[in-house]
Amino acid sequence: MKLWNRYSKKIIFSAQVDTIHELVRAAIAAKADLSNADLVGVNLCDAEMIGLKLRGADLLGANLGGADLRNVDLCDSNLLYVDLRYADLRYADLSRANLKDANLSGANLSHANLSKATLSGADLRKAGLNAAKLNGANLIGACLIGANLSGADLSGASLRYVNLVKANLSNADLRDADLRDTNLISANLSGADLSGADLKGANIIWEDPRDADLSNRTQNTDGFVATREDEGVEFTEATQTLAH
Repeated sequence: MKLWNRYSKKIIFSAQVDTIHELVRAAIAAKADLSNADLVGVNLCDAEMIGLKLRGADLLGANLGGADLRNVDLCDSNLLYVDLRYADLRYADLSRANLKDANLSGANLSHANLSKATLSGADLRKAGLNAAKLNGANLIGACLIGANLSGADLSGASLRYVNLVKANLSNADLRDADLRDTNLISANLSGADLSGADLKGANIIWEDPRDADLSNRTQNTDGFVATREDEGVEFTEATQTLAH
């Protein structure tokens, strides 16, 4: 069987096996370069793929649940609708990847590079994204309930309509991020930098509104409050809204 380049249609790997699943596993064992490979719909659940080169690969609808994808190069890859539940993606390069509507719940993306990636509608519940690079990423409508984003770079990211209930955003870089209509109830924003961020319509409820320091902010007039945990948050020139 053979693996083909999705663009040139040339063979990039072949082996004497009976199924596409065995073929991909043989390529992994051979540490083959699978950049731009056509891997649509493959089942690689729990596969060990450490350090594999999959730059620009098409993995539309693939099952990678529980797979070991540490240090994998998935830059510019198509991961639309992919199942990555509980996958290990530490230090993986997912920059500019298409992860729209992907299932990444419980996945470990610590220190992963997701710069300018598309994650709109993705399920990232309880995902580990500590120290991940998400600058310029599109996360519109994603679910990040209980996710760990401590120390993550979310500068310039689009987070509109994102559910961040009980998420850990401590020491995160949210400068110039679009947080309009975001649900941040019970999120931990201690030490986060929200300079220049747009928080219009965001739902961030304090246990006691009197604890909020609203000095030195550019404020609008509709419903913004922050939680008690958010002491020390940097809101310089953030566009915010206030509860009445």
